[in-house]
Amino acid sequence: RLWGGVGFILASLTIGYLVDAFSIRMMVYAYLAAVAAQVFLSFSLPSEGGGRQDRLGSEVVALLKRKDFVTFLLAGFILRASHGPMWTFLPIHLKELGFSGWTIGWSFSVGVIAEVIFLIFSHRFLKRFGVKSLLMAASGGAALRWWFYSLAQEPWSFLAISLLHSLTFAAFHVASVTFVERLSLIHISEPTRLGM
Repeated sequence: RLWGGVGFILASLTIGYLVDAFSIRMMVYAYLAAVAAQVFLSFSLPSEGGGRQDRLGSEVVALLKRKDFVTFLLAGFILRASHGPMWTFLPIHLKELGFSGWTIGWSFSVGVIAEVIFLIFSHRFLKRFGVKSLLMAASGGAALRWWFYSLAQEPWSFLAISLLHSLTFAAFHVASVTFVERLSLIHISEPTRLGM
């Protein structure tokens, strides 16, 4: 996950430079190039063996019978869906405020730097606060983040707000992976709720 963050920082700064040098259309071209690269690289992924596919259907059904898992999926969907408009329209909003592409790139990069720092110490946060508290912090952080964006006008304020990415993405990512890992370690057909 660390290298994903580093790659995102480099991509944000590079695209910010391209927007300054050419036009905001470069964001579309860069996105299409990234999607094409993902499609190409997906063909190099190894296929699963050991008959795992035969058991997948029954395991999914068993998971969907768990209220805690379904609640987690719904909450995660809402949280991640709220990020979609931000990724799409925040750069346009910043451009309309007169910010340079370089500033726009840094507004995303600062958030990912905060994400990486959170991930480095994530085991301590998990031990101290637990999965449920981190998921709640991620949701609350997202609500604050979107509200603050509606009020911000200066470049420094957008950079400061981006620090909440450590909650809205990193905390959510760590808590989600931990939740699913714990769920996979118990017998999913049992009705017992997973302790959070």
